[in-house]
Amino acid sequence: MDRRRRATREFEELDPDVEWKLAGEDEDVDVVEISLPGFCKDQVRVQVDNHGVLRASGERPASGGRWARFNKDLLLPDSCDADAVRAMFEDEKLIITMPIVDDVSGDTREGNPPPESPKDEPPSPEVQEREIPVSSPSPARDGTDKETSGEEATGKADQDITASMKNTAAAVAVLVGIIWWWVWRNLSSS
Repeated sequence: MDRRRRATREFEELDPDVEWKLAGEDEDVDVVEISLPGFCKDQVRVQVDNHGVLRASGERPASGGRWARFNKDLLLPDSCDADAVRAMFEDEKLIITMPIVDDVSGDTREGNPPPESPKDEPPSPEVQEREIPVSSPSPARDGTDKETSGEEATGKADQDITASMKNTAAAVAVLVGIIWWWVWRNLSSS
């Protein structure tokens, strides 16, 4: 039934603003910020394929029963480590970081970002896409909540260890009981 509803949706195509910040001398990542007013983290998707194309897409309900959607294809720089691309959604912006590795082929980067669409070369038939999880920002930028979240993580680990220790103790108690029963049985029958 969801497929039927999806097929009859009316979409408004959006062309969001994209800002590409090139890695500087002190930085080793390019950053792409896509402004997505009205969107939330769960409504966006980021993928990288084996041809070096990064695809950001998403859809959300709009007014009047309509839906708004966007689709942005960006060509990753040749010097980008595609396996290390990360995405975060914060303040109605999709922030994609693309680590730049030292390029041994001598590719010099000019001051312009790569084009927004793939080259005019025909793609090979075997396109493989990899989903990039979109994360939320950490609770506080000033570090005040980091101790709390660290304590929570430690507390969870402590709970897991405690439960594991209880299970181990119970198993040992059962084994000791079985051994004592066996010894008692053998001694009483002699």
